Amino acid sequence: MTRVGRIVTDLLSFSRRAIPRRTDADLNGLVRETAALIEHKLQLANVRLVLELDDTMPRFPCDPTSLQQVLINLVMYGSEAISGGGTVTVRTRTEPDGGVRMEVSDTGVGIPEPLRERIFDPFFTTKEPGRGVGLGLSVVHGIVDGHGGTIHVASAVGRGTRFTVLLPPQPAETRMKNEG
Repeated sequence: MTRVGRIVTDLLSFSRRAIPRRTDADLNGLVRETAALIEHKLQLANVRLVLELDDTMPRFPCDPTSLQQVLINLVMYGSEAISGGGTVTVRTRTEPDGGVRMEVSDTGVGIPEPLRERIFDPFFTTKEPGRGVGLGLSVVHGIVDGHGGTIHVASAVGRGTRFTVLLPPQPAETRMKNEG
């Protein structure tokens, strides 16, 4: 995808913030499919992609297209933080409550603490001019939030970053109806 194309896609995604259309999906299959889509770009950047997938994970109610965008953004964000070669790892796991955990970690430069509180802000970027508009992580946050989930970041300067996405077992609206 060209730089302009990615900016337009991110702007449209950011402006829509629609409620995701859920279907029962194979999250591990989605991760593998996404990895195949971006594998060549990662190889060109000398980044190795490692998949550690929970083989016991059942199908999961989600918007597969939106979650694929989350994965692409997080993996590409991680690969951009690596210079001279490194690794991005994607892990999946079923949570005890039936929800899912998806982690994307990298061996990159890490995010300094003062910047961590702003990384999900729209249009915030640390990239040099012309290299990004600061919507990727904001879009990711919006998609995760739209699924009723949460996203957390842990980072150590010089050692890398880990994003943890936690998605509930069913949409928040359904949980509230069932609890009421």
